[in-house]
Amino acid sequence: MKFTVSIYVLALCFLFGCKKKPNEYNLLPNVNVNETLYLSQPQFFSLGVVNGWVYINGGSKGIIVFRKSLDEYVAYERHSPYQSDMDCSIANVDSLNLVAIEDCGKSEYSLINGNVLSGPASVPLKMYGTQLSGDVLQIFN
Repeated sequence: MKFTVSIYVLALCFLFGCKKKPNEYNLLPNVNVNETLYLSQPQFFSLGVVNGWVYINGGSKGIIVFRKSLDEYVAYERHSPYQSDMDCSIANVDSLNLVAIEDCGKSEYSLINGNVLSGPASVPLKMYGTQLSGDVLQIFN
C-alpha cells in the first residue's frame, strides 16, 4: 500500500514539477486581429515608401505597420514581449525608420523581421499576417 501511494506521489511531483517555463509570447494577451487599411487614405501616406511605418489601433496595445519592400508589408504587435505582464510597449522608432524601441527595458527590434537587436528581450516582436490587394492591406492573425 505504501509503495503504491509513493508511486502516485512521485508521479504527481514529476508531472507538476517539470513544467517548462512559458516563453514570453505565452504571456501576451491573445486578441483577434482583423484590420483593413486603405493605403490611399492620407493617414497611411507614410506607407507609400519603403521603410515607411504607421501605428494603428488593434491588437493588444496597438500595431505597427512597416513597409519592408515595394510589395511587402509587415505588422507587429506593439505590446512588448519583454515583461509583457507590465505596461510595456513599442514607444518609438529610430530616425532611420528601421528600429523599434520599447519603453521598459529599452530593447530594440528590427522592423524588417521583428528580431531583437539589443536589450534584455529574448524573443522577437509578435508578427501578424498581412495581405496586399491593390491599395488594400489586410492585417490578421
